[in-house]
Amino acid sequence: DLIDIRDDCFTTGDDYEFNMRYGYGPDKSIETPFNLTGCTIKAQLRDEVINNTIAATFTCTSPNPTDGQISCVLTSVQTASLVFRGAFKNYVFDVEIIDIDGKVETIIQVNLVVRKGVTR
Repeated sequence: DLIDIRDDCFTTGDDYEFNMRYGYGPDKSIETPFNLTGCTIKAQLRDEVINNTIAATFTCTSPNPTDGQISCVLTSVQTASLVFRGAFKNYVFDVEIIDIDGKVETIIQVNLVVRKGVTR
């Protein structure tokens, strides 16, 4: 079950790191962290939900899997390669957890504004 929708932004050429804790309970809050041991975490950046073209693939890890911690990172090289006209572009990504039985659960969707840097 999707637990959250968020908005975020960053500047091209910067590292971008998205962190969260995943849990379960009445509202899937962090009251009872979900043990992510053995799970795979995936996230892909696209300019539209329906677009099959991947703009970038996050490196996702769980630094503390028993505490439900998730970290998804795009490097500065990846963000610098995002090409668009104008001062900004909207993107979207979600985070999926695949458990050891192969069950896939999308836990968050993020609407992301990527801006061109001003300082050169």
